[in-house]
Amino acid sequence: MQVAKKPIKKIDIYNENFNHFFVEKLNKITPEQKALIPESLSFKIYRYGSEAGSEMLSFQEKMWILSTVFKHHVTIMVDDDERGICMKEFSKSQQALKGEIKNGPLLDSLRVHSSFIMADKELMASSLYMNHVCTTNIYSLVKELIENTSHKRDRAFVKAKKEINTILEFLSNYEATKRKIAIDYELTMPMWYALIYFSKNEKLGVDFYDGDFKYAYASNKVTMHRDMKRLQDMGYLLRRGKKLQYRYSLTGAGINLLDRIMNNIILKF
Repeated sequence: MQVAKKPIKKIDIYNENFNHFFVEKLNKITPEQKALIPESLSFKIYRYGSEAGSEMLSFQEKMWILSTVFKHHVTIMVDDDERGICMKEFSKSQQALKGEIKNGPLLDSLRVHSSFIMADKELMASSLYMNHVCTTNIYSLVKELIENTSHKRDRAFVKAKKEINTILEFLSNYEATKRKIAIDYELTMPMWYALIYFSKNEKLGVDFYDGDFKYAYASNKVTMHRDMKRLQDMGYLLRRGKKLQYRYSLTGAGINLLDRIMNNIILKF
């Protein structure tokens, strides 16, 4: 007779550096912030007196306090890898983290572990932007179209209509909010076109104003020349090469500007 395995209980995410960071935040808490913590959680934090502790809090409760009380953004990144660890390795890793066994040889052999990384606003904004992009309808649609092109040519009418509606929704939002680019970021349409065109890699300027964007709305060759120069002066566009063969690419500031516009306006639908 096969004996049923015992259920796993009280498994939680544990990271020593994160715990130190969390307790340090609690020790610097203001009276206003402290008032926001529910009594049930406050009892766990100050169980042994006035000194704060995090041992009784679950990872979920710590996340709630960081986001609600301290107004921090928290990003959890999962490596999309099917490898893992067995229950025996997991049990030993928990013992090692608590100092019950030596952890040198043990932890070196483990294929996964938890890490705590503190980030500034720029890095956090990039992570949140990438998460937003990867979970939007338009991204899922494009990814699915690429994956299915070679072996799923026939599509049901309802599914095809849904995909077309997603594209139409994106275009509708883009046209409806395009003016906000000029209002919120003080950019003309030619400047916006240039940010898009030179975003991926270095390209010839002549291919921009005499080629791909020759018939772009609200622009012409003169305004494109002028506004490309304005982008250079603002530090968003880099130019190199000889006259009539000038090549352009976005600077780091230009990439950051494009990311903010995409996150705050274009992909919000």
